[in-house]
Amino acid sequence: MSKKTEPSTDRAAGEIPSGVFLNVLQGHRQWLSVKAVCERLNLAGFDAVLAGGCVRDALLGVEPKDFDVATSAPPDQVESCFKNTLSIGKSFGVIVVNLEEFDPTSKPGFVEVATFRKDGEYSDGRHPANVIFSDRGEDARRRDFTVNALFYDPIGNRIIDYVGGRIDLEKRVLRVVGRPEERFAEDKLRLLRAVRFCGQLDFAIEKNTEDAIRVAASGLKVVSRERIRDEIDKLLMARTSLRGFSALNSLGLSEPVFQNWSGQMIPPNPKISNLSTLDTRRLSLFWPAFISTPPERIRERLHDWKYGRSFIELSIWTLINKDKFRPNSTDPTKYVRSRKEIIEQFEICFSEFELPRPTPNEIEWMDALELWTTEKASLAAELLDLVDRKSSIEARSQREEALRRRGLALGNLDSERAKAEDLFRKTGGAKLSGPVLGRELRRLNRAILLR
Repeated sequence: MSKKTEPSTDRAAGEIPSGVFLNVLQGHRQWLSVKAVCERLNLAGFDAVLAGGCVRDALLGVEPKDFDVATSAPPDQVESCFKNTLSIGKSFGVIVVNLEEFDPTSKPGFVEVATFRKDGEYSDGRHPANVIFSDRGEDARRRDFTVNALFYDPIGNRIIDYVGGRIDLEKRVLRVVGRPEERFAEDKLRLLRAVRFCGQLDFAIEKNTEDAIRVAASGLKVVSRERIRDEIDKLLMARTSLRGFSALNSLGLSEPVFQNWSGQMIPPNPKISNLSTLDTRRLSLFWPAFISTPPERIRERLHDWKYGRSFIELSIWTLINKDKFRPNSTDPTKYVRSRKEIIEQFEICFSEFELPRPTPNEIEWMDALELWTTEKASLAAELLDLVDRKSSIEARSQREEALRRRGLALGNLDSERAKAEDLFRKTGGAKLSGPVLGRELRRLNRAILLR
């Protein structure tokens, strides 16, 4: 069978990639095996290119997590070219190739090889009813964002771009391929993928794409909670996750995702990126909502949202037992318990709920709570200072909006202020106001505000 080719266009004729791009690919442990897959398909008479996120990441100088190969070979021909394959996605043109025949190491891994295709009609807001095998250009134009629609031909050593992805990559802009409203109507998960890529890549979202997301935001209800959870988890671990969560909020997606918890959870604590594990970042994101929600309601909702039992039970246990981790009231800078005793408390939880080990690092789990303790104190100081300077209806409105955004329940501001001043007087301090009160409240934040 002769190799399938396509008419060249100015954009699709291809350009030689940079040395940085090649160095990134060649440094990947699977590179030689994946290149061998493309070479074998090419020798069999078929076009074979790297596609999507792996090309995007390498162009940005970032090592890809994995590789995807796109080819003109039909699925049956792909299977015949390799010794060990899985046909899990064969009806959609996807064959998984085991790389062990190219790499004798113990964990060679796999690569997905997908036949060039265009999608049929989308009937459920998530999946095409069928696919039609096509050519490279059609395959690029079916993809979600221009920066994800780039190809790299390892045989001819050229980058292939049908949709302007290279320009958007250079401008650091996320733009939908084709008409945004049509793309989001086809697959509602793309709404969340947009804000996730915004956080992962630190890219701006193009205006027409933003406008279409706002219009289509309510359509997220057709997306399964597992897929929503997975996208939020990826955003939580993104390099610039706060930018992604800011977009989630400004584009009207936070309420469809988090329902009536959204006002408490968004925006996340600005120091959330200091936490290294997914579960501790989850805890920091959810904690403002947890503290105002009955434990059984938390369990029910997180179960419905497809979070694992370990995270659910440890979160609820932490909420119920949070007083055990308060600082000593006479010395707010010290824990009531030593860190060794804190870990012992967690051991009780692991035993009680039969949770697998390791569950998140115990000290970092507490650090996730401390972020919010500090955040609450800082906000309270700002609010108290605001009333000192500006005792007006406008000040009250600003205070209430700030409280609502962070989901804090400090009660009546005058009451909180009186409690703070009373504590300061009891500890020998004078009556304080303005920035001085702010500094003291930060110093004593956990004793006062961790309720």
